[in-house]
Amino acid sequence: MKDAACKIKIKAALLKIFLAGLWCSFWIFSPGQKAAIAAHSPPSDFAERLNQEISSLFRPPSQEVQRSFSPLAPLPIRRKCATPLIRQALRHPELLTPENRFILHRPTDPGDPMERYEYGGDYYYGRDVSIWSYDTKHFRLYYTEDNRYGDAVEGSDGKQMTIPAFVVDFAQYFEKSWSYLTETPLSYQPPSQKTEVFILNIAAYGITSADDRGAYILVSNDYQWDRENLDSEGKEAGAMKVTAVHEFFHVVQAGYDQWPTSPVDTMWWEENTAVWIEDELYDEVDDYLNYLGWPFGDSNDNGRWDSGEPYYDILNLALSDGRQRWGTALYSGRDYGWFDYPDICLTKTSHDLFFDYEYGGVIWAKFLSETFGSKIILTIFEQIQPPSYDILAAIDWAIGEFSGGRTSFDQAFILFKLANLQQNYEEGISYPIPRHQYDLSIESKSSITDNLDCLSCQYLICRKPASGSAIRLRIDGSSQANLAFLATPASSYSSLPQSRPGFGTAQLINLDGNQHGTYDFSFSEGSDYSKLIIIPINLSPHNEAWYTIQAEELPSGNLPPAPLIAASSPTAGIKDGYLAIRLGWEPVREVGRYQIWRGREGKYQSLIFQSPEIASPSSPYQDSNVYEDTDPTLDGEETYLYQVKFVTNSGTSSSEIAQVTTPKLPISEVQVRYKRSPAPCVEISFQVDPNIITYYQIERKIKGTSSAFDTVLSKTSLSKTSVESPDRTINHSDYQIKLNTAYLYLITAYNAQDNYFRREISIRTPAEVPIMAHPPSSSQNDRSGCFIASLERFSLAGDFTVVVESAL
Repeated sequence: MKDAACKIKIKAALLKIFLAGLWCSFWIFSPGQKAAIAAHSPPSDFAERLNQEISSLFRPPSQEVQRSFSPLAPLPIRRKCATPLIRQALRHPELLTPENRFILHRPTDPGDPMERYEYGGDYYYGRDVSIWSYDTKHFRLYYTEDNRYGDAVEGSDGKQMTIPAFVVDFAQYFEKSWSYLTETPLSYQPPSQKTEVFILNIAAYGITSADDRGAYILVSNDYQWDRENLDSEGKEAGAMKVTAVHEFFHVVQAGYDQWPTSPVDTMWWEENTAVWIEDELYDEVDDYLNYLGWPFGDSNDNGRWDSGEPYYDILNLALSDGRQRWGTALYSGRDYGWFDYPDICLTKTSHDLFFDYEYGGVIWAKFLSETFGSKIILTIFEQIQPPSYDILAAIDWAIGEFSGGRTSFDQAFILFKLANLQQNYEEGISYPIPRHQYDLSIESKSSITDNLDCLSCQYLICRKPASGSAIRLRIDGSSQANLAFLATPASSYSSLPQSRPGFGTAQLINLDGNQHGTYDFSFSEGSDYSKLIIIPINLSPHNEAWYTIQAEELPSGNLPPAPLIAASSPTAGIKDGYLAIRLGWEPVREVGRYQIWRGREGKYQSLIFQSPEIASPSSPYQDSNVYEDTDPTLDGEETYLYQVKFVTNSGTSSSEIAQVTTPKLPISEVQVRYKRSPAPCVEISFQVDPNIITYYQIERKIKGTSSAFDTVLSKTSLSKTSVESPDRTINHSDYQIKLNTAYLYLITAYNAQDNYFRREISIRTPAEVPIMAHPPSSSQNDRSGCFIASLERFSLAGDFTVVVESAL
């Protein structure tokens, strides 16, 4: 465990080593030391580094070295993708040395004759080299069979009429990528002209660049020595497949965020998603696992790999589809990956750090697609708009749309950090658990103080007390950042990686406005949980934060009795027009107050209610030991988890987790979206049960005004069919709207007895219509430029009454 003074000494020592020029290989340092070096190294000369990297990219040394790092230019010789580097060069052409200015042109462009003659401007292929081409429907591939400069493709025979299999195979992989991205339900907008691909000797899997004619691609002419993958046709074929779809996805991305004018700092997201699309199309290759870190055994149960503990590389790990069982364990030389650095900001790239961080960031894209569906990635790109190109805002908006307004960016990011710990992914068995930074000592009652990078977290372990079962956490955090603390019990990690540890229900620790909080936890008798994992998370997109946390043991004999949930509780139904969940427990005297915690199944619980201090400790609770949850955000057909806690000054006791599934409601799936085409409008969509509903109508008014509703659609009969389906979707477009205006829509549905069910939902139309570089096709119009509201209130009138309101 480190305290603040120790950390400062360590960082100062590392800085002195750097200044003295006494560097040894960067990769002998631990992850924590590497982060300290990255944070405190003196800034390098940007222009010098830029030119050095371009020179190494197009003048690669021996290809026998797969990964080599230099303290002065701490980047791997062989890159996954050099697109971020070229984007930097295109934005700063004035910094390029004369011999590197050739990258401002396509390999087949004439360029500046003086530059090309004097400084070797033909450096892509070299002077007087014959460059041939091979055409497919959507691509033109350029290659050479002249190997004077090492650019000849495998299988070259010097005859232009015989196309090497390497070129034909690459062309097929590019065409498959085009079809997958544009003709499947993903429906990305393709470029309007053929994409040019240049095959030559480069120290990267691939590069995508752009000029005034559009985007073009460079790929390597040799993948035999690259990282291992699991393609049954061999690792070279696997590398070529993922390179084709990765680089073509960059071409597609260029049409949405307008390369090369968009900021370079968008590249973290573009690389996250370009690696994501590799595994979507070529699930069997699994090249992306190379960037996550290898799963390891944790015999000392400390949540991090230590030398001597077993680990499994890509050729020896087990995959979720059963293609491979655990193979031979390795015990030294484990490569670190993304999961070893949870304390680094999500948006960092290899330009900021010492390793391929943005490629391991594929896990963020995987979390979004596995949680909300793969279409969310397209929607995010559609919402990245000039001049800010704010990716985080686009992600926040898309999360709101695909969750029906139930989840924000902050909530999703907390769930993301929890999913990483619990390996809650389709192929999560092949991932390591994220590195745990500290053990929080109860015996010494010492505290941990540390800094958190923006959009990052740490994982801390607080072990079950040897002599008791209850602990108390005291938390303090900086007010200039948005902090969250998650706590979840866990079993031993000693069975990793062959089997996952068990985790209990996670809870979001309640903090006050000053980022202070106290949290009590009791280990249940007979449970397998041996520790509590605490996850401090910095949700701020730009600001660093500090936190302090301390743990102490609570004497079990002083705790209040544990609440006992009533046998018939909880129950869900309708009361006074609202969806309500009723939770009851056995009466208990002499308890100061109680808390109610709630969460959706598979997520985390939050504190939703805390009773006031009871005036007379000798009497039972004033509400007859029942809590009715009428939160208007409750949804139909959802499973909720509840827990009751009794709180005294001596500690807190908890009930078992109780769950309930809410009933289906007669009107549901209400959404409103702003659409740009064929004319600006608000599209209202909802589902009704035709076995209950006979009529419906839609009204609208400007939100926040006392004026009456205007009729958008008068009372309309729901036409009947011979065989009624469980749901009927109603769609209606409202063209009588203005931009930059908040509207409140009222949807009313009637049954045969004229009892009615109401839903209210609001939306703010955009201030202006954004423009995309590639206009969406007609098949995309239902997603392009939409603004969806979130449901906040629900009510009915009549025999059943429900009202729901939402705000954008």
